[in-house]
Amino acid sequence: MAVNRDDIIALRNGVELREYAQGRALFSFCTSQAFEVNYTAWRVIELLDKQLSVAALIDLLAEEFKISPEEIADDVTAYLEDCINLGIMTTGSD
Repeated sequence: MAVNRDDIIALRNGVELREYAQGRALFSFCTSQAFEVNYTAWRVIELLDKQLSVAALIDLLAEEFKISPEEIADDVTAYLEDCINLGIMTTGSD
């Protein structure tokens, strides 16, 4: 599924981000899947609670990581699309 800049992305029900001694993981309790996430992915997931558009999410991440939005837009969008295709995230239109 293609993600649009105006989309608002959210974790699906039954999906939680957890931090543990060895790192961070995203758990889907509905599908019994777990995904280890790095700091950047963790930060993306954490910001989903703010209900930002994809464009605003990219701008905020760019500001936090002190890089231009253009440098991260493709990677962030691809990550969100991957998570949607795995069934752990959804858009407001789903």
